[in-house]
Amino acid sequence: MSALIELDFIVDVSAAGRDGLLAAIDSAGKDYTRNFVFPDGYPFTLRCVRPGGDVNGQWDYLDLSGAAGANGIEVGIGLQNQFPTGGSFMVTFGANTTGALAYNISNANLQTALNALASITSAGNVTVSTPGTATNVYRITFNTAGAIATAITTNGDALFPLGAMALAEQVIEGDTGVKEVWEITMLQAPYALSRPTAALPTLAGTVTAVTSVAGTANSAAIQRVKFDPIPYAGTAIWNFARPEKTSIVCLADVAGSLHLLTVATIYDQNGPVLIYLTHGGGSPPAAPVGGRTISVTFVNSDSAATIGGKVAAALALDAQFSATTNVNSVVTVIDSANGTRTAAVTGTAAFGVTVLQTGCNIVVGLNYASSTSDIATAMGDLFTVANPEEGVWDFTATDFGAQPAITVTTAGLKTPIGVSGTLDTNTDEMRSAFNVSQASALTGIYLFVRITNPGEKAQTILLTPTTVTRGFFDSGSPAPVPTSGPRYNSTALTIGQQYVDVNFAVAMPNANWHLRSAIVLNTTDATPLVLWPGVMSVKTAAGCRIFLNSGADTTHYTLETVADPA
Repeated sequence: MSALIELDFIVDVSAAGRDGLLAAIDSAGKDYTRNFVFPDGYPFTLRCVRPGGDVNGQWDYLDLSGAAGANGIEVGIGLQNQFPTGGSFMVTFGANTTGALAYNISNANLQTALNALASITSAGNVTVSTPGTATNVYRITFNTAGAIATAITTNGDALFPLGAMALAEQVIEGDTGVKEVWEITMLQAPYALSRPTAALPTLAGTVTAVTSVAGTANSAAIQRVKFDPIPYAGTAIWNFARPEKTSIVCLADVAGSLHLLTVATIYDQNGPVLIYLTHGGGSPPAAPVGGRTISVTFVNSDSAATIGGKVAAALALDAQFSATTNVNSVVTVIDSANGTRTAAVTGTAAFGVTVLQTGCNIVVGLNYASSTSDIATAMGDLFTVANPEEGVWDFTATDFGAQPAITVTTAGLKTPIGVSGTLDTNTDEMRSAFNVSQASALTGIYLFVRITNPGEKAQTILLTPTTVTRGFFDSGSPAPVPTSGPRYNSTALTIGQQYVDVNFAVAMPNANWHLRSAIVLNTTDATPLVLWPGVMSVKTAAGCRIFLNSGADTTHYTLETVADPA
């Protein structure tokens, strides 16, 4: 949905309760409130930090990858640490299950119900208490020390509001001299929750390297390397490789004097390669030590340009080189492999040799906080390096022409690790909560984040005040009809029509009711029209007509109204 915002949570796990939500990563400022007014489907990212010094001198990132397993991360919007408002639940241990237990059953009555189960009796019976100051937790302690092989499970399908939970968790594992302890936590369902059953993806650091300015024969290439997110520790492997490029030019039309003479000695990855001219007969030059020769056949009448073309053709046939020539008899030779080479040398005054581009094969590890001069030096001074902003480097080649891409391997870097997901609303339970309260907005400690490591009780790392408005939920599903109190209506707009007829599901006692609020809602279109309600007419006990400033352009608009009886 285009109207949704991305929820970025940065949580200080060392803080308690509501103080853990940070306004930004670059300060210790707290973010206390969040208001939610759109439907479900919020995308979110979560990063946890604790006091330290790796990030902006004050935070250390907490690696969540080990906790991101089954039910590892919970991010939710909704009432927490509150009893359900009605209904019942059941508890199972071994082969036995209790009858329906009231949602707010007392400790004594729950203890009686559990000890009536044969499986509990055979385990030595249990004692039920309330842990600490908790008001929604039943602590079940087995009276006999030792490991209990059977798990306690619950069924909260009959609890209200819909989706409310009775969560059974082992908090102390029984052992010799140690009594096993379980807890059943009674919770209203949050309105939106991400609690994955499979691992959430970690947010790995990425590096983008782009050529922002292409090099030409008369200008240098510029490449930009960007780290996102910015690393705070570790080492990156920087890579840059290119082949040697050499030019050979025939300087004079003295072909007859060049028979059996060396044009140049160039180098490939295996060693020296001697290039010589011949028009037949005589003894060719000896191959250089550790190298080989390439012969170029010519005739005495060949011009310098022709000889250049023949040199290029001979080199182009060799597997270790590619070569071209131009009208000025300049031969450009490119090694087929990257790497540093010994500089080419000329063999006679009739030819000139110039290294156009030094070859290299740079693979170097650099600390995450390396300076621009450190990076330039490590890259062989083949670039001038600028650092226009944190995590960004611009590389300007010292040679003209196109350049291969710089690449960076980030496996050794430490970057902020978090999780991502989507907060999805169960529309029925959202409506149930609103219909019970008959409120246009619910305000309380609703936004929460919990971490659960396998086999451990969930640790709540964030509870923050939140306002959830009726507009948060999807208005497309039917709601229970109120017989008294405010009338909540969601009426679809007709394309092009500049009024809306609002009809109450249950008529008001008379026509003297009051319109508390009216707002046009569209959370689907990327660029919805700005529509607002205006004059109200045809007011009766059954409803009214409300005029708009303009007509809708799609079917994605609704008019949300709240009306109170006189």
